[in-house]
Amino acid sequence: RNRLRARLEDTEEELYQERERRVYAEGRRREELEEAAEDMFVDAEKGSNSTDLERQVGDLEEEVEAATFCIGAVRVKNWKRNIQYTNLVAEQSVLRAEIENLQNLI
Repeated sequence: RNRLRARLEDTEEELYQERERRVYAEGRRREELEEAAEDMFVDAEKGSNSTDLERQVGDLEEEVEAATFCIGAVRVKNWKRNIQYTNLVAEQSVLRAEIENLQNLI
């Protein structure tokens, strides 16, 4: 019974850590994109010449393209993690049922 409780606690901790990782990764990527856009806006306000602005726009377009690729990769990872998450939730339910059955036997 103690092993089952320990497994249940480990499963719950894994679920919590996975949620935290997702939130942090999404927030960090959003911050990076906002910073890049803000930098471009600040440079434009300073009166940069049009060639410099065109370069910055090109750089930002590359950044957006890279971000789009990363988002696709993250979606695949999230899809795989969702499967793992679903499996962990299922395992958690099984463990809870086993604990309940053991408690009923006592």
